[in-house]
Amino acid sequence: AKVRVVARYKPAWSDHFQFLSAVHLEAPLSSLHILPHEGEDGMGKYVAVGDEAGHLYIFSSLGDLLVDHSSPYTAPVTTMISVILRRNETLLVTGYSNGAVLAYRVWESVHRGSSSVEDWTSLRVEFSHTFVDPFTRAGGGEASPILHTLEMYRVGRMRYLLVADASGKIQVFRDNGTLYGTAESPSRPLAFLRTSSTQRLLFLTASGAASLDLRTMTVRSSPCEGLRNSSLVAYAFDASGRSKAYGVTENGDLIYVTLSGDTLHFDCHARVKRKLDLQGPVRLHGLKGYILIVTPREVAVYNTTLHSGFGNSRAGGRGSSRSLFTASIDEISQTFLSTPVATARQPLVVCDRDKLVVLGFGEGYVGMFRSNLPVHRPGEIGAKFWGMPVFFTTAVLALAWFFMNRKRDQV
Repeated sequence: AKVRVVARYKPAWSDHFQFLSAVHLEAPLSSLHILPHEGEDGMGKYVAVGDEAGHLYIFSSLGDLLVDHSSPYTAPVTTMISVILRRNETLLVTGYSNGAVLAYRVWESVHRGSSSVEDWTSLRVEFSHTFVDPFTRAGGGEASPILHTLEMYRVGRMRYLLVADASGKIQVFRDNGTLYGTAESPSRPLAFLRTSSTQRLLFLTASGAASLDLRTMTVRSSPCEGLRNSSLVAYAFDASGRSKAYGVTENGDLIYVTLSGDTLHFDCHARVKRKLDLQGPVRLHGLKGYILIVTPREVAVYNTTLHSGFGNSRAGGRGSSRSLFTASIDEISQTFLSTPVATARQPLVVCDRDKLVVLGFGEGYVGMFRSNLPVHRPGEIGAKFWGMPVFFTTAVLALAWFFMNRKRDQV
């Protein structure tokens, strides 16, 4: 033949992530968060979006606008966290670039439709209380921005909110808004270990790991073994909830970190390392079995469950990761736009445990996707193996042979 196909374009992102919806904000978006409500299929139902004008929006995963709320500040919303208080009621905490931290209560109401009308859900948001007011803070002066570090811990019946600002100062609040205490971290916290244990208030910093003792409000810090004085710019804990995380150094290396112990005795080990072929600042987010690394121009997806090394024996086994694919921001945005979005701004990313992935683009666009990536669960391989027809047939034949020989010996 005179003509033959030598290549065919196959969009990797569309093959692995199903497009659900997209929304557009008038002001540039500055923060994303998935509320802890789940639908019947276990996927997150609501996405909170904060913009640079201080506005707070909540959308359904299908793109329906449910909440449009103006905050007291016009500063950008930089971070959000939420926790379910009781059935249909959630506490949403928002941090701002001016150092403010506010709490909102979100009520979910399910309205039953008639035989010809489907059930529908509404959300109501009300301001609850202020954790940090930058204009009335003790000592005066300008407050440091709350960049991206908020975490909620439960100790007995009391919940505590940890707020870390850009200077490394950690403030601990009771969930009613009263200040419990303050502490100073020698290096800015980048990611808190999410755990219900009161003995494990551990977090990762740019230079290693640290712990916070709530009784004495003291911080203990330690470098991570194997980090070799590298400085980290971003971290993301594994979405499985285990004490392992992935980070990117200032030199562009991807590392795997394990964090173990309690507030008094803890260990941090950097086990594996590989060079990333990515340009520009990065954001990381964990998806069960995977890690997403976002730059201004592309999204790289790494599989963290494969037992593949980084070129040496020590790097193999658990903690290893393998590049699955890389998709450009242009390719992803063209799943819902006819022309690519501007790539001058750093995209935002947030995921629920293993299904909903939300990307925030330049020019105020937010895209919501459902992950089709396979998720390995403990015992799944064993269950598949025992359920294989070949194995079942072999087992039956082996048992028949055993009993026939036993009967022959008895005769």
